[in-house]
Amino acid sequence: MRHMVAGATNSSAEARQLAAAVAALIAAPVTGELGTAAVLADDLVVLAKATQVLAVETARRAHAAHAGEVTATGVRSTLARAGWAASAASRALRIGSFADRYPQVGAALRSGCLTNEGVLFLAHATRRLTPGERDRVITWAMSWASRLDAAGLKVAVTAAVERLRPDSAEQREQDIHDDRYLAFTRFRGMVLFEGRLPSLEGEAFAAAVAAYAERLRTQGDGLSAGQRAADGLTGMVAELVESQRVPSRNGAPANVSVIIPLDEADRVATGQARQDGLLPDLSGVVNGRSAADLSGSGVIAGSDTLGDAAARFLLCCADLAGVLVDTPSPVGGILGAAKLEPLALGRTRRLATATQRRALGVRDRGCVVPGCQVPADACQVHHVTDWSQGGVTDVDSLALLCWVHHRQVDLRRWSVTRSPDPCGPYWRVTRTHRSAWHRRT
Repeated sequence: MRHMVAGATNSSAEARQLAAAVAALIAAPVTGELGTAAVLADDLVVLAKATQVLAVETARRAHAAHAGEVTATGVRSTLARAGWAASAASRALRIGSFADRYPQVGAALRSGCLTNEGVLFLAHATRRLTPGERDRVITWAMSWASRLDAAGLKVAVTAAVERLRPDSAEQREQDIHDDRYLAFTRFRGMVLFEGRLPSLEGEAFAAAVAAYAERLRTQGDGLSAGQRAADGLTGMVAELVESQRVPSRNGAPANVSVIIPLDEADRVATGQARQDGLLPDLSGVVNGRSAADLSGSGVIAGSDTLGDAAARFLLCCADLAGVLVDTPSPVGGILGAAKLEPLALGRTRRLATATQRRALGVRDRGCVVPGCQVPADACQVHHVTDWSQGGVTDVDSLALLCWVHHRQVDLRRWSVTRSPDPCGPYWRVTRTHRSAWHRRT
């Protein structure tokens, strides 16, 4: 309750009553036991509908405040103080404006027959019609709103617009092409992306991802369709990078820079656990530095922090460049030696030579994970015994892994050991139990 009304001293009595009701709802215990199944299911229905109604009311009041210019800093700034993103505030204003202009749309919104996304679609689909044509389509669409789901309403409105404007089909194709986009954001160790493509390009993209995902399929991998598609996209990009078919950016190869402090690299290399129970120093955030500076783990330049599995993966296969090495340490010695002189095989060379890669291709044929069909030229070379743990760059100690399975091996989800069968594959690759994914110390 206090959090919801903090700073809103002039809020209406109705809004404060709503906040009190929500606070009481939050305070109530929630259980998933058999005896509460019916209550829980009905609560979900009520809460889902209430969420939609509240979103509609927020949009309505945002438009009223914006149209009357009654807020001191603007509606977007007001919503930003409540934690809303600028894009969400803009959406609310568009929805409120459209619902205010067409009362039947606002009525359908409040009754639950129409969603916010449906309003945005209506506004976009009818934007090129004359005012009279737009009124006609919207009135007709709202008469069907209670009988059609969101997908059906989109089909119906599109057909109506094309009936009124025979040339709109070609225009729609132009609009679809102009609406393509792809956007990336970073959040909590993940890169989030969203976008849309025209049907022709989108279906080709989906087919390519599906083909790469199917090539990575292994027996009993237990992956969901979404996880397999993510691995397919990752494998597709990794193969492009490995084949050097990715163009340069600003005269340099497209890559990701990772900064791993020497003491952190030593900790990962020697298998020491991260110290628990220590809270980060927030002075960096207060002084405007990146949140990534809070962690001593590997930092992707300008982005996020890496876990130990990702650091092991990079120490195994990435190009290393030491910025400053002034103390003897396991990784520091490697960096220093790599910069001082050309390296031979064994412990004096970390990355496999072209000759070694050819030999591995003949022996392993491709990724050594059973069922994976990624060919040798699209694979990476993996040290079966981590380089940081004393592994050597000898063919007998190296295995070919595709990018996706290389990551999973370093996450301890697969185990790679020498096969005892002289007539079988050189390596025996087995799945590890979930309990073994995290190293116990």
